[in-house]
Amino acid sequence: MRTLYLVTDPDNSRTIANTPGQDMLNGACRTMTSDNDNAEEKMKTRADKSIFRTVLKFLALSVLAVFFHGCPAGTGNEIEFRLASKSPKVGFIEMADPFRPGTIYVDTTPYLTGFEIMDVETVRKANNTSIQVIFMPEASEKVKELYEMNTERMIAVFVNREFTIASEVSSEYSEGLMVISSQLPSGRMLEIARSMGHT
Repeated sequence: MRTLYLVTDPDNSRTIANTPGQDMLNGACRTMTSDNDNAEEKMKTRADKSIFRTVLKFLALSVLAVFFHGCPAGTGNEIEFRLASKSPKVGFIEMADPFRPGTIYVDTTPYLTGFEIMDVETVRKANNTSIQVIFMPEASEKVKELYEMNTERMIAVFVNREFTIASEVSSEYSEGLMVISSQLPSGRMLEIARSMGHT
């Protein structure tokens, strides 16, 4: 015997015969709608979490950048390269040369920092050792400008805000490369190179 289920159509105020198969289909549609709503809610929750993680990562990197200002990876030292001159210049301050008698004039603003260092090497020739600082591609234009605008081509290196060495850089320009020479003992030059990231 066939069983009929009667429901009322609120719009037409008439009775509709509904079979068990139709009831199952209606129930399945309602379940699918509920599943879709749940899936959309889960996707929205994942997106919110992803945005939150991205914001946290950005804030963490910003804090580290401030805290480790000018620190090459692995050194923990704050490195600054400042323009220098043997004669007074606007914006430069007079400082005692740490290894030579007399004074030198040094810019108060860093020209390059340790964050822009890609690698540091040492080259030993005869009785002296020079330091080769290789800068990242983004900073190579600044190195080029140093050769073009600073006729003396002098640079002062500060490690943790301490005036470490002043030197005339090589007169021969090479892409992103700064060569610092000095008559300091090789041992001392190696110490300075290590403070800048040389291993």
